[in-house]
Amino acid sequence: MANGGIIGPPVSPTPVSQCAVITSKTATGPFTTQPQTTAVDYLVVAAGGGGGNSSSGGGGGGAGGYITSFGCACRGQVTVGKATAYTMTIGAGGAGGTDNPYVSNGQGSDGTNTIAFCGTPIAITAEGGGAAGGTNGWPLVYGPLTAGKPGGSGGGGAFSCKVGGCGNTPPANCSGGGPGPVQGYDGGDSTCGPDPGASSGSGGGGATVVGTNSIGYSPSNTSNRGGPGGAGGTNCITGSPVVYAGGGGGSSWPNAAPAVMGTGGPGGGGPATPVNGTAGTVNLGGGGGGSNGGGATGQTGGTGGSGVIIIKEPAVCTVTTASGMWSQQEQYYYSTLGEWQA
Repeated sequence: MANGGIIGPPVSPTPVSQCAVITSKTATGPFTTQPQTTAVDYLVVAAGGGGGNSSSGGGGGGAGGYITSFGCACRGQVTVGKATAYTMTIGAGGAGGTDNPYVSNGQGSDGTNTIAFCGTPIAITAEGGGAAGGTNGWPLVYGPLTAGKPGGSGGGGAFSCKVGGCGNTPPANCSGGGPGPVQGYDGGDSTCGPDPGASSGSGGGGATVVGTNSIGYSPSNTSNRGGPGGAGGTNCITGSPVVYAGGGGGSSWPNAAPAVMGTGGPGGGGPATPVNGTAGTVNLGGGGGGSNGGGATGQTGGTGGSGVIIIKEPAVCTVTTASGMWSQQEQYYYSTLGEWQA
């Protein structure tokens, strides 16, 4: 059959397209790309560290590490295979410290890492938040006061001059290597009051701000304040702004007048309380709030919030694909639409 100068059977074009898809992984498991996906944006948030407990104010847990390509110039989309399955590991929040029984030092536990595309060359690891400092009661013979631990964001230090843990540990890099935006900030330090045994716990670090130092109380007990947790990062990968990875608040000595508890950082950080600390928000990676046991009362710091992975696959425009012979008229028509593949 003559087809405008091309000999052969007429062939109908086959349209190929896919819509944009956003996938939120809140539990460990597989993720499979769509048939036409070759690159994706990502947000990877690790789990927050547990809040500390002590007789005069445990620190707030550090937020989980926060790593994203969405809105980040130095981290481009990651190249993936079409219709390919990958394993996504979601970090679990660290447990809060406890003072009863007297068998631990009141320090919280680190949050665990969140890993996207596990076991592949494109794996992305966000580091779990650092545990907050604490002790398990008074007198301190039951356990030494502890500093905050390092992590994606550092945990806040316990009362009585204990320092916060370092954030961005290990450092996060750009896609092509080299230093990139940090994945988190340091925990706050606990300042020393006139009575160094009675100052408050400091705030855990957040994704964008350090944890706030605590304030030790004066002889008249009028300025005892736990440190607020550091603020998290705002991200719109889901289509709406959401704040992730805020630090936990440090606890204050409850008999002060007034006793001010550290607030949780925006992004799921748990606030401190005079009793059990508040947990960080699930799947936001916030640090747990500090608590004040005041001795063997069984109080615990807040558990860190679990992590999350969000993958955004872009829409793919219609592409004309077909085998066989095409008429010159068809070639011209699809060329004018920008859909002809040579």
